[in-house]
Amino acid sequence: MATQVVNLDNFVESDEDVEDALVSSVASLIHADGQTWPLHAGETVVGRGDAADMSLPEFSSLSGAHVRFGINAETQVCTVTDLGSTNGSQVAFPDGESNSKNLLDVKHCFCTAGTIVKLQARIPEVLMEGSKVVLGVEEFEFKWTPDQHDAACT
Repeated sequence: MATQVVNLDNFVESDEDVEDALVSSVASLIHADGQTWPLHAGETVVGRGDAADMSLPEFSSLSGAHVRFGINAETQVCTVTDLGSTNGSQVAFPDGESNSKNLLDVKHCFCTAGTIVKLQARIPEVLMEGSKVVLGVEEFEFKWTPDQHDAACT
């Protein structure tokens, strides 16, 4: 599967560009402050550095290449893999649902509910709709695009 590069610094120039990117996306990351970034089928590296597909330099707790999201739109599977980041990554699964062996006590995470998983470097973790992904100290929510999620559920 080909990798689709989404560097928002070069891609988004107006509100219409943001809307177009979200419409063509299969999923999105929603920051705790409400900002939303599209995720497309294939692989997307998220980090603070210019070389990241999704460069988020405003978040100083992110490494240059912090995590990789891998999305298979046909099977509706999204994985997140920590790329050896300095400040680590965690996932909180809604309703305590996870098959992971890397469970943490909730008190060790910035999230407040669900089953918490500390990502091990280079070991992918499958995300679920509504999972909270903590990159360094920044919290994001993973959401499938409604059309994509509805198609998988039928």
